[in-house]
Amino acid sequence: MAGIALLGLAAQVAFLGVADAVEDTAVPRPVAATAGTHFLDHASDLAGFADPAWYEANIPFVDLPDATMQSVYYYRWRVFKEHLRYTNPADGWISTEFLDCCGYAAPYQAINAATGHQLTEGRWLRDPGYGQDYLKFWLTGPGAGPKPATDGVNADTTDWAHEYSVWLATSAYGQAQVTGDFAPLRELLPSLVRQYRGWDKQFTADLGLYWSVPVWDAMEYSASSYESSDPYHGGAGYRPTLNSYQYGDAVAISRIADSVGDHQLATEYAQRAAGLKTALQKWLWDPQRGFYYAKARDNNPSHRLSGSREQIGFLPWMFGAAQPADSSAWSQLLDPAGFASAYGPTTTERRSPSFMKDAGGCCRWDGPSWPFATSQTLTGLANLLDDYPAQGSVSKEDYAAALATYARTQTKNGKPYVAEAHDPDRDTWIYDGQNHSEDYNHSTYTDLVLSGLIGLRPQTGDTLDVRPLTPSTWDHFAVENVPYHGHDVTVLWDRDGNHYGQGAGMRLYLDGRLVQSSATLRNTTIDVGRALLPRPDDLVNDAANPLRTGYPRPITSYTWTYDNAWNALDGKVWYNEVPENTRWTNYASPNSNDFYGVDFGAPTPVGDIRWHGYDDGGGVKPAAAYALQYWTGSAWQEIPGQVREQPSPAGNGVNRITFPTLTTSKVRLVFTNPPGAFVGVTEFQSWAPSSPAARIAVAPANANGVVTVSRTTPLTVTVRNTTPSPLITPRVSIAAPDGWSVTPTSRPPATIPPGQTRTATYTLTAPPDAPPGSAAALTATVSYHGPGGQTETTHQHQNLQVAHPAGQRAPVGAWTLDEGSGTTAHDSAGTHDATTTGAPAWVPGVSGTALQLDGSGQYAETSAPVVDTTGNFSVSAWVRLDHTGSWATAVSQDGDPSSGFYLQYSAADDRLAFSTSAGRALSNLAPQPGRWYQLTGVHDADAGTYVLYVDGVAQAKTWNQPVGDAAAGPLAIGRAVSGGHHSDFWPGSIDDVTVWNRVLTAADVAGRYQPPR
Repeated sequence: MAGIALLGLAAQVAFLGVADAVEDTAVPRPVAATAGTHFLDHASDLAGFADPAWYEANIPFVDLPDATMQSVYYYRWRVFKEHLRYTNPADGWISTEFLDCCGYAAPYQAINAATGHQLTEGRWLRDPGYGQDYLKFWLTGPGAGPKPATDGVNADTTDWAHEYSVWLATSAYGQAQVTGDFAPLRELLPSLVRQYRGWDKQFTADLGLYWSVPVWDAMEYSASSYESSDPYHGGAGYRPTLNSYQYGDAVAISRIADSVGDHQLATEYAQRAAGLKTALQKWLWDPQRGFYYAKARDNNPSHRLSGSREQIGFLPWMFGAAQPADSSAWSQLLDPAGFASAYGPTTTERRSPSFMKDAGGCCRWDGPSWPFATSQTLTGLANLLDDYPAQGSVSKEDYAAALATYARTQTKNGKPYVAEAHDPDRDTWIYDGQNHSEDYNHSTYTDLVLSGLIGLRPQTGDTLDVRPLTPSTWDHFAVENVPYHGHDVTVLWDRDGNHYGQGAGMRLYLDGRLVQSSATLRNTTIDVGRALLPRPDDLVNDAANPLRTGYPRPITSYTWTYDNAWNALDGKVWYNEVPENTRWTNYASPNSNDFYGVDFGAPTPVGDIRWHGYDDGGGVKPAAAYALQYWTGSAWQEIPGQVREQPSPAGNGVNRITFPTLTTSKVRLVFTNPPGAFVGVTEFQSWAPSSPAARIAVAPANANGVVTVSRTTPLTVTVRNTTPSPLITPRVSIAAPDGWSVTPTSRPPATIPPGQTRTATYTLTAPPDAPPGSAAALTATVSYHGPGGQTETTHQHQNLQVAHPAGQRAPVGAWTLDEGSGTTAHDSAGTHDATTTGAPAWVPGVSGTALQLDGSGQYAETSAPVVDTTGNFSVSAWVRLDHTGSWATAVSQDGDPSSGFYLQYSAADDRLAFSTSAGRALSNLAPQPGRWYQLTGVHDADAGTYVLYVDGVAQAKTWNQPVGDAAAGPLAIGRAVSGGHHSDFWPGSIDDVTVWNRVLTAADVAGRYQPPR
C-alpha cells in the first residue's frame, strides 16, 4: 500500500496476483449539498443544533407558516441523526428505536418493528448509504440472524427480522423511488422474497390471510387484545396490520421482479397481492359498521369480527389495499365518538368499552395517541387524497389539520419532543420513561411533511409529482433542495410574491434552475431527467466496536468514574442534546494532558480520523489543543501530513483529520485541557477505503466471529465477489501483530467470477508466551482489478483468541456481553444459560452490561474484581429485583448445582442471597422492586468461608466452600483482562465476563485480574 510504510509492526504475508502495487485512492469527501437554491436561512433553522454541517449536507429545508410544524420538522431530523448507529465495517449503519435499549432487541440494539418508518423517513437524506446499509442489515446482515423462539422475543418466529411484523419491501421500494437507484433492490430481490416467505407459517390458506399477535404487531394491550384471555399478548388473530404489510410488500416485489425480467415471479406476487386484497375485503371489512376490523383466529367458528374500531383499520389505505368504495371509514377520524382528539388520533375509538382501559400503566394501545400509529394513519390519509377517487369524508384541509395536531402532540414544556405515547386529551406524554423514551424513533414525521403536506410524490421513472395538501389559507411555504434522483428540487408557493421575492404563485426549481411556474397552487409533474447516482462510499470505520468484545478497544490515560472508555467506540454520535451518556471524558483528571485512542489489535490502514467532541458548557469544554499520534511499533509519533478541516477543536461537533494513508496498530489523541475544564469525546472514528465489491471471511470462526488459535492453526480466507463482473488477479494478504507468524499454504485463482467465492489458506502461529484466553486480531486484505478495470482493495478485521492448552482447567462458563443482542451463553454442560440484556444505565456509578439469569427476569451486573490488602479475592455484583420468582442460578461448574457460585433471589424470603451448595446467606434487607443492590462476597483463604455484604453491610450468615471441589480456591465472576497492557487500557466496566472455578495464582492476579489504577 502506498503512503507511509511502517516496519517491525507485524507479520505480513501476501499472495500476489498483480505485479503492480496498489495505490491509495483519494479518500471520498462526505456527501455534500449540490448547487441548488438559496432562498431560506439554513443557519437560522439549525440554530442550537450540534454538528450543523451534517444537516446542511443531508436534509431538505422547509419554511412553513405553522411555527410548531416547522420546529418539530427540524427536531425530528435531529432525532433521526441521534439514532443512526455504526455497527461494524461489514454491516455499516443502522437506525435504532430507543437511544438505549432492552433485552428483546436484535444485535446492536436494533428492533425491526419501526424499520418501515425509519427507512421511509431516511429516504429523503442526500446520503443514501444510511438506508441501504440498514435494509441489508435486516435482509442479509445480523438482523437476519437466528433468535430463540421464546416468548420474550416472539415464540412464533426464529429470526430477528420477523420478531415484529414489518413492511420491508414496501419501504425499500419507496426508498429507491427517491434515490432513483433500483440496482441495490434488484440485487436484494432473493432476500426480499425470503423475508416475505418467512411469514408463511402464519398464513391460513382457507382464508387467504396471515395471522399475527397484537404484541408482535408492537401493539400490546389493544382493544381487540382485551377481547382475548390474554390482554397483554392479545391472542392470535387476522388483523389489518400484517395483511396490509404483506400486500404492500407483494406489490413491491412484483415490480422489482418485473424490472429484472423475472416475469414469472412478478406474476406470482401480483397474484399474492390481489388475493390479499380480496381476503381483506371479504373477512376483515364490516359493511354494516363501515370499517376494517381484527378477527380472532381461535375459537371463532362464526368468524366474528372484534367489537371495537381500532386505528389499524386505516392501514389498508397506507398500502393501497383498500377498496375505493370503503372511503367512508375515514369519517371516523373526525368523529368525537371515534378517533378525534386534541392530541390524537386515538388508537381505539372512544365508544369502545376498552377505551383507555388501565392506560395509566405502560404500554396500552387502547386509546393513547401513539406516533407509530398516527404516522401510519396520516400516510394512509395522504394516499386516500392523492391516489383514490374523490370522496366526501375527508379533505386536504383535514390532512393539514391532522398533521398540525400531530406536530402539537410532539412537544413538551413548549419545546419539540417525542416519546412513546401521549394522552389523547391532555398535553402530557404518558409513556415517557426517563433515560428510555426520550427522542423515541418509532414513527415518521418529516416524510409526512415532504410527501404529504408539500406533496412530493416519488415516481419510478424520471419524473416527480407535486400534489400539495397544504391549507388553502397558507400564503406561502417552501421546501428547498430536496435530494431526488441525485438532483435538487425546490418548491415555492408565494401568493403575492412578497415573502420570497421570486414572483407570485408556485415556482419549481431543478438544480437551482426555474423549470415551472404557475399563478395558482396546483398539482403538477416535473421531468427531472436521468438519475445522477452518487459514487458509492467505500469508507469503513475500523474503530467501531459496539459489542465491546476483543479488538478494536479503547486506550486512555484517564477516564472519569462515571464514564466508560468504550462509549466512544460504540457507533453512537450523541452530543449534549441527549440525556444519556455515551462519551469518554477526562473530567477531574489530575493530568495536564490526557490521551484517548484505539488499539486495533493488528496493523490497520489509517488515513481519515474523525473525533466527535463533547461540550456540556460546564466542566467539559472543547480542548485547548490536541495532537494526533500513531504507534510505530516502539514509540508514539505525530502523524505527518495532517490536514485538519476544523482550525480549532470543536466541542459538540466533528473534528476531521486526513493524511496520507499509513498502517499502524494504534492511534491516539493527546489533549491539552482548556483552562479550568476538561475534554470529552462522544465518538472516535477511523475511516479507510474498503470496496464493497468483495466480502472477506476468515475461518474457522465461532458464532461470535472469533477464531480460536492454538499454537499452530490453519486459516482459510474466503473472498466473495459481490458484483456482476469478475474480480481479476486477486491478491490476499494477512497482517498480524508482532510475534505472530503467518505462512501461506495455497493461493487464490487468477479470477473470481461474479457471485462466486475463492479461498486462500494459511498457517497462523501464536507467540509461545501468548497467555491462554488472551485476545488478538489480524487484518485480512484482498486487492484486485474490479469492475471497470480499476484497482480496488477490501479489508476485514478478524478477532482471535488464544486457546487454553489441553489439560488446563478452562473457565467453567465463558461468554462475551453484547448489549442485548439476544445471544445465549452456556456453561460447559449447557445446563445453566445466561442471556444478555441491556445495561442498567440508571445505576449511579455503574456501567457495563447486565446478565439475565436463566431467562427468569432477575438481573446481575458484575463490577471489577479487586484484590484486597491480604491477598484474598473479592467479587462484587449488582442485582436488580424486577419481580418475584423462583431461585435463579447465575452459572455453575459443569452444570452441577452441587458446586458453583450463585446470585439468587428468594421469593419465599423476599430477600437476596449469595450462595454456594454449602448454604446461602440472605440479605438482612428485604429488597424493593426496581432497586439495584450491590452484593459483595469476600473469600477468607484461611477460614475457607465467604462473607456476604449487601450495600456494604456484612450479613450475619456465612458458608464454607463446597467439600470435595476439584479446584479448591475462590469462585469468581469477573472481567478477564488479557495481555498485561493495563497502562494503555482499563475501561472501568465489565465487558468480557468469565466464570472461573480454579485456584487463582499470583500470575492470575497480576496479569488477568488487574484492579483499576
